[in-house]
Amino acid sequence: MLLAGIFILVAGSMFPMVSLYVDTTPPTWIDVYPKINDIVPSSITPYAKVRDLESGVDLVWLKVDADTYWLPFANGTEFEGEWRLSSPLSLSTGIHQITWGAKNKAGQETTAGPGNIEVYVDLQGKWYINNIEITSTSQTVYSASNQVTFKFAKTVGVADDKITAGVWVDTEPPVFGTGGGNVLAYKGSGVWESTLTIANGKHTIYLVAGDGTKYIKFSIIGMQVGPEGFKLPQLNMLQIFGLASTGIGLLLIFTGKKVAGKKH
Repeated sequence: MLLAGIFILVAGSMFPMVSLYVDTTPPTWIDVYPKINDIVPSSITPYAKVRDLESGVDLVWLKVDADTYWLPFANGTEFEGEWRLSSPLSLSTGIHQITWGAKNKAGQETTAGPGNIEVYVDLQGKWYINNIEITSTSQTVYSASNQVTFKFAKTVGVADDKITAGVWVDTEPPVFGTGGGNVLAYKGSGVWESTLTIANGKHTIYLVAGDGTKYIKFSIIGMQVGPEGFKLPQLNMLQIFGLASTGIGLLLIFTGKKVAGKKH
């Protein structure tokens, strides 16, 4: 038995056991952030969820413009897990090109991209009604014509094709882009403008411009279209009785004075 044990030990050292992983397919993406065509803030923490059930994921990286960032393993397993940058990445405003990459332990690589992301800039701009700049929610604008021109001019923000501007008349929009709004026409160079037909009278106007992330909203208290005209005051019954009593009292006073004058 002793000799047999020694033989097994020697044979085991001469013929070691070897683990062989055969993997002919690259890793697959489950999710990544940022994705191509995303609009992102200036500070982001990239991550990737990657799967490779045969040999396991070895490396994950993100290339932004000319710089490559290697993502450390964060959680899960090497066969299906998450790789995340350990500290936030600061990006300048504008367009950046990105490419995602991953390699498994058999040397198979997969990439996603290249493509662009855009670093988000808060939308800013000015609203105009008949070329009058709207600067306050308590502002009142007068128009002598039923044809009223509305304009939004972007001063800072993302690309124009991601921005929409609209006008709501006497109806507050519950969600931007829905509920009876009049979408303004894009005129180029950060300007949206349309002329709308507005009925005579006083209206509450809601002006909204948005890029899908932020909205510039003005709700001006009044816009008077056409002449206001003369309107009789609306009185309640008590006011009518008081007004009548006042009139009768004045009539009696003047009548009394005339009678007293005749006696002299």
